[in-house]
Amino acid sequence: MKGMGIPPITADLVTVLEFVGGIFLILGLLTPLVGLFFVLQFGAIIWMKKSKTHASFISMQQGKPTYEIDVVYLLLALVFLVLGAGPYSLDRLLGL
Repeated sequence: MKGMGIPPITADLVTVLEFVGGIFLILGLLTPLVGLFFVLQFGAIIWMKKSKTHASFISMQQGKPTYEIDVVYLLLALVFLVLGAGPYSLDRLLGL
């Protein structure tokens, strides 16, 4: 991470986001907020891959870095951000 110019605390924050955020998404708790954090995370991942490793969206060359799966996760996080939790969620139960 130091080679890419990212502070080491970032790895800890992403770990907490993915663990706690994943649990919150399963429960349907604070879904749009968690979706926003995931949008920011995957936006940063895509930006870092493009700027630091010169990744392409899709590559036919073996071993060349790509970011197409990151775009899929970013779009999924946008769905959570925009649509929120479903009818069987803690958000709905608590009226959030």
